[in-house]
Amino acid sequence: MAPKVRVSNVWHRPLLLIKKNTTGEPLNETAVVRIKAPLEAIERTAIYVVVVIDVSHSTAYDLALPTNKPSRLDLLTKAMKFIIRQLHDGDCLAIVFNDNLVIDNIEISDDTRVDAENRVHDLLWNKDDIAFRPALQEAIKILDARVDKTSLGFIILLSDGLDNSKFKWNNTSPAPNDPVRDDIKKYPVHTFGLCKAHDPKALCFIAKESKATYSSITENLNSKIIEALAVCLGGLLNIVAVDTVITITANQSDTWQPKIKKINSGGYNSSISRDETSCNITIGILYAGEVKDLIVEFELNVPSLDSGGYKYAPLTASGDYKGIPGGQPIDIRSREMEFSVYARRCTPNNEMPLVQFPMILQHKVRTSVLNMLGTFKKEFHALQAKAEGDDVKNLAGNELREMWKDFKKSKRSWKDAQESGLDLEGIENDIEAMVKSLKQGQGVGCVYSWVLSYMMQRAATTGLPAAAFLTPKMKKMAERAQEESAQAASSSAASNTQPWERVKDLQVLLYKLLEDVSKMGRGERDSFLHSLASVMSP
Repeated sequence: MAPKVRVSNVWHRPLLLIKKNTTGEPLNETAVVRIKAPLEAIERTAIYVVVVIDVSHSTAYDLALPTNKPSRLDLLTKAMKFIIRQLHDGDCLAIVFNDNLVIDNIEISDDTRVDAENRVHDLLWNKDDIAFRPALQEAIKILDARVDKTSLGFIILLSDGLDNSKFKWNNTSPAPNDPVRDDIKKYPVHTFGLCKAHDPKALCFIAKESKATYSSITENLNSKIIEALAVCLGGLLNIVAVDTVITITANQSDTWQPKIKKINSGGYNSSISRDETSCNITIGILYAGEVKDLIVEFELNVPSLDSGGYKYAPLTASGDYKGIPGGQPIDIRSREMEFSVYARRCTPNNEMPLVQFPMILQHKVRTSVLNMLGTFKKEFHALQAKAEGDDVKNLAGNELREMWKDFKKSKRSWKDAQESGLDLEGIENDIEAMVKSLKQGQGVGCVYSWVLSYMMQRAATTGLPAAAFLTPKMKKMAERAQEESAQAASSSAASNTQPWERVKDLQVLLYKLLEDVSKMGRGERDSFLHSLASVMSP
């Protein structure tokens, strides 16, 4: 049988202890519904990728030419070629450069792949200002007009500066009734910020609204741009489910009367019915090997119980999805969430403390950290408005470090997690890496990227050392990118003469040639120039 999307559950407590004969008291409980995608797709889905490159004029020369480093234009050209090589036959590609169409509707095959790589060199600078809206609208227009509507449309947006238009890309701008808000929700827009001058707030907002990811790349662009794209493509090229919807139902009981009170679904839309007996969570696209956890908070009325053990299943998780766009819905096998109850007589002096389940604690800590970082982002922009330069770097780094110290002292979830022996080193290291990045002047992009990655439970390049949510396919694609970068670096190092040395040699040669020509007589000079012209003619 072909592997399918599955749901499973993890309870707040493996065993729930309640007082004997306690009646009518509400009991608040938490469960985790886990969605696991298969490691391989049953049938591959064709994709149409529009790459939007919205960058400043300085991109062509700003990577310190005297040190012989490639410009960002060189790196982007290299990145586009990497994308072209990874796309499968039958996929389609378009490239929009500063809102001008450069490559349109190339269906990838062995022949067109070579042609597309050659045409990438057509990238030319046509303006100094960056404006995301017209470039995104051009990309959306291309995807709306695609002939094969069963192919999945995606946008990859790369930018290295601030959006200089009137749009601020936040909850109030564009205006709530502006059509662009609905436009960017049509297709996932995976955004990539290059160098520390890029606009993390805008790029993260666009990615969040479109249910995509935002990657922040401020250092080691020569290898990190391709690695970041590889992680993204490792997902896009291995889609196993579309239109995925998870349904959680409260199993009706006259005694327990379960009610669903809250769903923590991260960046995914969810809705609870008015009577609180069911809820739907729209996941949409799932990549091969992805795992996503949904936190369900529900309430039970405790019935009158005699001493002893009982079992009850208050919730059922189910859902459906499609293997390919336009395909038949596939049911996700329902899973009843049963838990054990033990009723006993208790007094205040002999009540047993209940240890929370580690996975629940982990998610509670994660949610609290996300809320703390949300507050920090606001503090950062307030600091940015008041200070500048080194002051912003130091103040921002110190502010986050102090907030983190206060968080660990005051948050009950963090203390409970420590007492249960939960490994919190990963979160601790990530926060410390954020502080270091801020103090080095790399900007707040790592914070925005990390927060959105954890909200979507999907891998992105955050600019921090550790990577979360990587699937096996993403890891494999990233390794391929690293191998290509290493080979390119090796080939460059093997060159006997550096490009700037060759230019210098050529300048010396031309100067000597002109000096020699100036000393020739007229007849000798005419004869030399005639010979030179014949040699250089095609």
